[in-house]
Amino acid sequence: MSGFVNSLYSGGGTPLVVVGLIMVLLGLLEAFLGYRIFKIQVAIVAFLAGFFIGLGAMNAAFGVVWLSLAVGVVLGAVFIWLSVKFFKVGLFLLGAFFGFVLGLGIVRNIWFGLLVAIVVGILAVVLTRPVVILATAFGGASLVAGGIGTIFWGTPQAEPIWLHWIILAVVGVFGAIVQFRTTREHSIHEELAPVETTPGKVIHRAAAPDITHQNK
Repeated sequence: MSGFVNSLYSGGGTPLVVVGLIMVLLGLLEAFLGYRIFKIQVAIVAFLAGFFIGLGAMNAAFGVVWLSLAVGVVLGAVFIWLSVKFFKVGLFLLGAFFGFVLGLGIVRNIWFGLLVAIVVGILAVVLTRPVVILATAFGGASLVAGGIGTIFWGTPQAEPIWLHWIILAVVGVFGAIVQFRTTREHSIHEELAPVETTPGKVIHRAAAPDITHQNK
C-alpha cells in the first residue's frame, strides 16, 4: 500500500487521489454514455485542440502569456465552429482522441497510440455509430484503468498489466453493451443532416418541426 500512500500527494501537495477519481468518473461517463454526449465531446475536443495549438504557437513565437491565452481561446472557438460546420472533421478528431487513449492503454507506446488514433478517426467518419460506441466504451475503460493506477500507484502506467486488461475488458464490454442497447439505430449524421423543406430554404433535422399531425 506504499504506492497508495505516496500517491496521496505529489510535489507541492497536490492530491493525486483526486486526479485519479476524476479520471475514473470521466472514464465511466465515456464508457456508458459516450454516444449520447458525443456532440458535446466534439466541441470540447475541438476547443482544446485549437486552444493548445494557438497557445503553443504564440508562446513559441512571442512568449507573451496574455497574448498566447487570447489567441488560444479564439482559435479554440474557431475549431468549435469548424467541427460544427464540417462535422466529419470533429468526428475524426474525437475518434482519433479515443483511439489514442485506447492504443496507449493497450501497448503503452505513443507511436502505437498515434497509429490507432488515425485508424479509429477514419473509421469513425465511415462507420459512425458502432465505431463511436466502441471507441468511447473502451477508451473510457482505459481511462478508468489509468485512474485506478493513479489512485493506488501514483501513475497510470504503474498498475499491474493484468489488472489493466481486466478493467479494460469488463468496463469496455459492459459500456458497449449498454450504449448499443440504449441508443437509437440512426446515426449522428442523420441528426445533423440538413433537410430541404422548400427551394432555397434548408434547416437542420434536429430543428425540423413535427409535421406529421399537420398532414392528418
